[in-house]
Amino acid sequence: MKIIKILSLLLIFTVHSCISENQSLPDILIIVTDDQRYDDLDEFMPITKKEIFDKGIRFNSAYVTTPACCPSRSSIMTGLYTSQHAVRGNRYTLNKTTFFEQLSKDKKYLTGLVGKYLNSWNGEKREEFNYWASFEYGSVKYKNPRINENGEWKIKNGYITYILRDYALDFLNQAVKEKKPYSLLLAFNAPHFESKPHKDDIGRFKNSKPRINPNFNEADRSDKPSHIKNKKGFSKEKIKKTLRTAQRERECLWSVDKSIGSILEFLKKNKRLDNTLVIFLSDNGIQGGEHALTSKYVPYEASVKVPFAVRFDGKITPRISDSLVANIDIAPTVYELTKTKKPAYDFPGYSLSKLFKKDIKTRDGILLENFFTQKLISRFAAYHTGKSVYIRNESTTDRNNFEEEFYDLQKDPYQLDNIISDPRVNTHRKELEKLLMRYRKGLSFDLPKGTLAEGMESKGS
Repeated sequence: MKIIKILSLLLIFTVHSCISENQSLPDILIIVTDDQRYDDLDEFMPITKKEIFDKGIRFNSAYVTTPACCPSRSSIMTGLYTSQHAVRGNRYTLNKTTFFEQLSKDKKYLTGLVGKYLNSWNGEKREEFNYWASFEYGSVKYKNPRINENGEWKIKNGYITYILRDYALDFLNQAVKEKKPYSLLLAFNAPHFESKPHKDDIGRFKNSKPRINPNFNEADRSDKPSHIKNKKGFSKEKIKKTLRTAQRERECLWSVDKSIGSILEFLKKNKRLDNTLVIFLSDNGIQGGEHALTSKYVPYEASVKVPFAVRFDGKITPRISDSLVANIDIAPTVYELTKTKKPAYDFPGYSLSKLFKKDIKTRDGILLENFFTQKLISRFAAYHTGKSVYIRNESTTDRNNFEEEFYDLQKDPYQLDNIISDPRVNTHRKELEKLLMRYRKGLSFDLPKGTLAEGMESKGS
């Protein structure tokens, strides 16, 4: 009898210990938009601004280390540079361990993926997620999309953003019922091309100030690398089309904003918001006519700078922060706060918890890089400090050489004047080369040895 009592007490103690440990673990909600620019938030997402950016830490110097969907999302989930995870474009598979895979091994968390996973993934359910609602590859119809719901393909009637919202609420309701910590990646496909707002939102921002910055359709690009300075400027029709696209992108964000509001309200009503780390960011920005470009794979601010904020009630000091942060900082943050074992990688990022209470200097600069090429796109490597950026563009005529740029972002935020003769360039060159040697093991633009995903041979990058 004594042995039975002892065993019973041990069992009760173990169960209570597990419950206590799980209750102390934070919930994780990571919200990712697709191709949202850093300057398309305040006016077009008022709920998100009020409930996440104003009640959390708003990072003014937030960057993605590769301005492309699949590479950036791979960096979010692994905490690694593209040179390390080798997802060099949208057709490449991710072979490095993600924090979701680690969380799944520990079985302490209910894990969920709602929305876009990776452009190279066929949409089928992945085993590290307890809950799965995703679509094939990198894009989906805005109306009546085809969704893989926990392993079963379905045509869902309705508007994609609200469909994803409802999936997220379903997952969160499951977490509430099971009284288990959750980690959810909610990845909206908006406002990605082909940007189609909900019918109720068409024309909503027609009276907003057009997105025409001083570098819009930049006339004098003589100081830019050859693949950019030699292109023609926009025609009147191209200008109209570019501005129409910008308006549609903004209109798409309205439904995302309302959806985020519904999700946060659900968490608050069910008393789960107080212990939820909420992270919001975009996977990359996109050029909206800056420097006469409409691409995302370039080293300029409209592409690499993103809206980024964290809310964690009672754990942070809400404020606007100038600390330099990046998408590679999310994985280390999740590993630390969830008490999950990290893979044995050379992590270039750091946990954002260091900044929860006050700003501290955690890094001097970060590596920005791109390996995808097209007519107006070149491979580049850059050293960004948040206040200035030094860029090496691979020459499109001589692969053994590169063209350089340097911008003082405090004096020239629109990167109109390439001051490559500035004496600060020497320091930036050295710092870039240190990062390249550490994470790329060399200074060349040689491609990382990525793996082309099965069935992606005919898919675009």
